[in-house]
Amino acid sequence: MIKPKPKNQDAVELAETKNQDCVLLFTTYENRKIAAILNNNVLQKVFVKEKGLPRGTICLGKVTEIKAEIGCAFLMIAEKQKCFIQLAELKDEYNLTKPGQTVKCGDSFVVKLTKEPAKNKLASASTFLSEAEEQYRQVGATRTDYSVLKQGKSYIEEAFNSFILLTDRVNQVQDGDAETLTDRTERDDRDKINLNRFRVITDDLEIYDKLKQSDSVFQKNTYKFISLQKYEDSLVGLNILFGLKEKITESLSRHVWLKSGADIYIDRTEACTVIDVNSGKSSKKEESKERYLSLNKEAATEICHQISLRNLSGIILIDFINMKSEDDKAELIAFMKELCKTNDPKMHIIGITKLGIMETTRQKTGPSLHEQFES
Repeated sequence: MIKPKPKNQDAVELAETKNQDCVLLFTTYENRKIAAILNNNVLQKVFVKEKGLPRGTICLGKVTEIKAEIGCAFLMIAEKQKCFIQLAELKDEYNLTKPGQTVKCGDSFVVKLTKEPAKNKLASASTFLSEAEEQYRQVGATRTDYSVLKQGKSYIEEAFNSFILLTDRVNQVQDGDAETLTDRTERDDRDKINLNRFRVITDDLEIYDKLKQSDSVFQKNTYKFISLQKYEDSLVGLNILFGLKEKITESLSRHVWLKSGADIYIDRTEACTVIDVNSGKSSKKEESKERYLSLNKEAATEICHQISLRNLSGIILIDFINMKSEDDKAELIAFMKELCKTNDPKMHIIGITKLGIMETTRQKTGPSLHEQFES
């Protein structure tokens, strides 16, 4: 006789390995579908299911309103969704209803969604298409309905692609430091880490079935070391098991504590993001240049993680703890550049100003974490 599986068996099994796993979770958080990537139980990325059509969708839109005084127009697109576009984008030659004529209400254009809708804001669109996408303008000329000509990447695809990149990085670390890892795990069983334990886990039956389909992103990108697991524990939810509420709340907070007792504050403005590093409750009380450099390096590591996790972009100014030594400043810059090279190639280090502010920039790749939860 086969014994029935205990109701909390999934949670028990995952609880034993979650601090060693690299996992991609598809679940529900505050009534919204999300995807969360964790490595060794540390939150790396969060993706929220988009409202309406995803960013990157190419579709046919009809002009419903023109606001010449502010240089913009509004279009109706598929799924009864409205979007915002700069009036300068609606060039005469792109007018599908009346080619070569100035735009008027009722005219149709092929547009690409560049930004998903956020709180009290419509989605943004553009008529700019890449050379490979120009074909859709011709296709759109043959349509009269609100056609979707090319679907943008959903949050599922975005999350899975990001997960693949993370597994590649983890495997590179394993390959580059394999002997050290072997030596360490033989010395201390508590440090045993199976870097090939990558899992996609979901408690959403619909998503599970979609990932199992032959044409799904999972099947297209499946690596032999990635497993797909349906979570069926009725006693402990996936959210609770991985502590997603606490982790996401911390990721939206402006204040982040460091292990040393130092802390950082992250403030977003319209023009840039400002990050301030403080020695805070650091356990070492003596003042020395070694201490400040050590704290700044610890802060730099966490700052790079937070920037990636929060998907911050544009100009990012970092006020590290003041260091008088030019050699220490150069070492910190080199350390930051190496962090970016290894973990976030989208981020670039410019240098340190005369006021001691490190100037950095990061390429925009979709909405920030705050924008996703504000939508």
